[in-house]
Amino acid sequence: MAGRATTIWAAAVLFALAAAPLAGARVYWADEGTGSIGRALGDGTQAEPAWIGGLDEPRAVAVDGTSIYWAQGDERGSIGRALLDGSEVEPSFVRTGAFPTGVAVASGWVYWSHSVTSLPATFSAGGSPRHVPPPPRAGGNVGRARLNGVAPTPTYVATGSAPCGVAADADKVYWALGAGTVGRSHGAFEAEPGWVRGARDPCGVALTDRYVYWANRGAGTIGRARVDGSGVDQRWTTGLREPCGVASDGRYVYWADYGAGTIGRAGLDGRDVRRAFVRGARSPCGVAATPLLRVRQRSVSLAGGAIEALVFTNAGSASLGITAAQITGPDASAFALTGDGCSVGALAPGASCVVNVRFTGDGARRARLRLTGSARNSPAVVTLKGR
Repeated sequence: MAGRATTIWAAAVLFALAAAPLAGARVYWADEGTGSIGRALGDGTQAEPAWIGGLDEPRAVAVDGTSIYWAQGDERGSIGRALLDGSEVEPSFVRTGAFPTGVAVASGWVYWSHSVTSLPATFSAGGSPRHVPPPPRAGGNVGRARLNGVAPTPTYVATGSAPCGVAADADKVYWALGAGTVGRSHGAFEAEPGWVRGARDPCGVALTDRYVYWANRGAGTIGRARVDGSGVDQRWTTGLREPCGVASDGRYVYWADYGAGTIGRAGLDGRDVRRAFVRGARSPCGVAATPLLRVRQRSVSLAGGAIEALVFTNAGSASLGITAAQITGPDASAFALTGDGCSVGALAPGASCVVNVRFTGDGARRARLRLTGSARNSPAVVTLKGR
């Protein structure tokens, strides 16, 4: 039965990928007070506070190119998921066995933060026992499982004290600790619980290609640092009531304000602060946003026979999917794709991919390279000029 459910889910995901762009620019949040996942358009309008309802105190949310995930429940907590159109809801996609406080998706894995005091003898994913996990470490942990629910490891990284929020890319894992730090590790190794110090009861952490952000619940601020740990600013955005969760789409930074019942937003330079960007939530804790695909070269000029490597970067804090790289335009036949490293899978936060294009014609020619997928700016376009 579990195998059949996995097959059905995989077919639904493939159908969703084929329908890109999948959801447009959206903001999502988890609402403990209403037991629901809410969403709004990227401009803050058309809010749907109870878009997915009937959940068990969801307190964190994450998205990738096809699905939305949330952390919920207490000592018998779980990670839930649904497709980005709100269908195929699975409230207990992975059972965490402990109080989950954060969720993230990167490079084929779903991660969660939680405090582990005891775990059942068998661990479940998708409602079926998969394997017996290793003995839990004392204190807090980051757990993870494959995106199809298999290979759950509840004690992937020992965080020390109780974590509240998790972020990940293809190489590192980050977490917020109520003790006042932001930690990180190189995969399951080299854990640094005190990587960033001076936070006040942080809950929620987000990673982009340039910065790490966290919500200082105890200070009413959003903090940030560069990805190398320098430039720590614990008061990057101030004047919030009880921020609980943070995200970025590569253009703005968003936060859930548990005390105000709102979703806030600020520009990447810290300006254009809108503390009530979205209203209508009750007790939001956890936020996610459709990421931007940054284009390094907007236009390239190629001589006959030349190959250009075009670089694209996920500038947001959520994974995104790229479904197709296509050359279009009046002179499309004068250009050829010689390599596509983008439409082969999900692009983790901060990660880059490359598409190689050759000019096979001669003289003045024009075309466009279009990358289609789940990014908020899909399709991302590069102008190709032959000379």
